[in-house]
Amino acid sequence: MKQILPLLLLCILQHSSAAVLYVAKDGNDFGTGTQASPLRTVQNAVDRAKAGDVIYVSPGTYSEIVKTKSSGTSAAPIVITSLVDAELSTVAGFLVSHADICIDNLILNGQGVTGYQGTVTAGAGAHRLKLSRLTFDSSPQNVHQVLVYSKDPVIGVKVLSSVFRDANYHALSLTGSGHLVESNLFTGQRGWDAIRLLSSFTTISRNVFTNWSNLTGNSNHPDLIQAFSNNGEVACSNLISANLFVNCVKTQIGNLEAQGNQGVFGWQWRNNIWSGVEAAMSICAPSMHFYNNTFIRSGTNTGSLILFRALGTRGVATNCLMINNIFYQCGSTPQNGATGWYSVDASITDFIGDYNSVFGIGAGTSKTTFKNLGRELNGINGLDPRLITVGSGIFRLARNSPLIGRAKSCELIFNDDFSGAIRRGLWDIGAMQFQSGGVVPTDVREIAP
Repeated sequence: MKQILPLLLLCILQHSSAAVLYVAKDGNDFGTGTQASPLRTVQNAVDRAKAGDVIYVSPGTYSEIVKTKSSGTSAAPIVITSLVDAELSTVAGFLVSHADICIDNLILNGQGVTGYQGTVTAGAGAHRLKLSRLTFDSSPQNVHQVLVYSKDPVIGVKVLSSVFRDANYHALSLTGSGHLVESNLFTGQRGWDAIRLLSSFTTISRNVFTNWSNLTGNSNHPDLIQAFSNNGEVACSNLISANLFVNCVKTQIGNLEAQGNQGVFGWQWRNNIWSGVEAAMSICAPSMHFYNNTFIRSGTNTGSLILFRALGTRGVATNCLMINNIFYQCGSTPQNGATGWYSVDASITDFIGDYNSVFGIGAGTSKTTFKNLGRELNGINGLDPRLITVGSGIFRLARNSPLIGRAKSCELIFNDDFSGAIRRGLWDIGAMQFQSGGVVPTDVREIAP
């Protein structure tokens, strides 16, 4: 996650007219901003900065909510970053209302940010904001760690390689479109949503959500991913891909509601792994398509793991499908032969479910109703998928798994797996394609049925 500094230096070389400004706790805002005569506040440096400039912040705590004053360009962003990699600088927060700003390699604590705003708030004009290698260290009550919100939609925000820790309100809330959230860590036990995804054409990829839980008595039920449109939001055509969700207690996999303006629809969920996520997912929104995901001992608060529902004004899950997914000992009673995978309300008649694998415990090892209603004609019911763990919460198929070569090819939609490996030939069920001849890690163990 700490590989961006060389790119900043390259940016300086490419834009020889760009300035380099320095900020230090013992600086002076009447100084020149050189390393020998640094400025005292980040705000003063930001006020001076123009496209292509880089601001280096020396170690220390800067109790400032910094407001942007001018834009960079897509080729020459304004960059704000720590001077010393080994001792990151701490800034209270940022209000961004200009384009092409990069905030990099800082600790942000949100101190002094008012309720329902963000430690980083991206408002009108904050297009192509890049947040990278940041550590969001808690936050005040009712303060988002990142809030992207404007009546004039913000486009192209990137949130990369950052840590969201112990949020006292929803960690990441997105409106607008064309965003990328990739390679971040979400962890905390205070019971708020990890991501409120109220934007469109957004990719949530290769993030880790671990111990995102509600252990503080918070009356909110936290969702790993939440979407709704009761305020006119539009959240369509989003991609949730190759994320790891592990050991999340009293937390819901997700909650999606189309609501009044039917603004939530058309998402793809593929190559994700959920392991030990307690609460089931509720879907009241159309065209939610799940491909090659793996669910391990999750949804233990109810019988079904993914609920496709028809709930009137909250929305109806029409035109949804589940293809090539693994359900391993899921639901509150995996011994029950009638639960442990998805469920579909009777009024929904266009749902497609096939090529999925379900495996329970004891009398529920094989599911008596798995192939009802003409579904799962090619599904695998009651065969141990022979999963092996290759890291915390990460599972792949053992050499003798009955799921190898049994999936439906979706190569016209995508062709990779959870690890980024290309799926070739016959496809396998689940998030990770079996690869023969690969190096097997020393900590591999097969999970017991």
